[in-house]
Amino acid sequence: KNLLRGILLESRRQVAPLGPNLNRKRRVSPRMGASHLVSNPPPGRDKGLPLTLLYLSQGSLGLLGLLIIAHQRLWPVLLLRAPWEVVLGYGLGSGLALVLMFLGLYRFLLRFLSPNLWVDEVNLCLVELLTFPHVVGVTAITAVSEELLFRAALQTLAMRWLPAGWAIGFTSAVFALFHFRYWSRPILLVLAFVMGLVLGGLYWYTGSFWTGVASHFVYNFAIIILAQRGFFPREKEANRAGGPV
Repeated sequence: KNLLRGILLESRRQVAPLGPNLNRKRRVSPRMGASHLVSNPPPGRDKGLPLTLLYLSQGSLGLLGLLIIAHQRLWPVLLLRAPWEVVLGYGLGSGLALVLMFLGLYRFLLRFLSPNLWVDEVNLCLVELLTFPHVVGVTAITAVSEELLFRAALQTLAMRWLPAGWAIGFTSAVFALFHFRYWSRPILLVLAFVMGLVLGGLYWYTGSFWTGVASHFVYNFAIIILAQRGFFPREKEANRAGGPV
């Protein structure tokens, strides 16, 4: 009896802190027609999983690129292979040029085309989760991983069998189609193809895939910062701003 009594007392001590949580208010959901407990998830739980998946998905692209490079013995493509001032100059300059091109096109899109052709709600939601260190981290890993796969690996292989122009075009098409969310956003799909042409051209002209990494980083970083400042409206906001429905 004493042993049983001790077990019961100990179990009550462990359960007691949970007691207040069992008395949470209930609210009836008008959609579900059923009651649900109202609770607030711990800070960071909601955004931790999407950020982890984002890093893993982008990192896996870089790993795939490295595996192709290793299998085909393409290790020299990972070297700088151009003066650093050329890499930084062309990379930063082309990245800023891409940003300005997109901002100019954005004015046209907002005024004349339906938002469902070019507004990417998923990207806008992901951007809201990023603190500044994550902006730098995600932008860096995206630029390095995608350039490893599409330029250092795929474009290098394509240029073995195709003329440079055709190889750049082919790799740019693969790069654009890889952004599968853009399949229902044709304007964004075309923009991804154009960006692929620019990045592929930089790799071919300078001989260094790091030029594309610098350009890719500058473009993504600037667009994310502008999005966090509310520069790009959501689809409903774009409709209210005067874009056709």
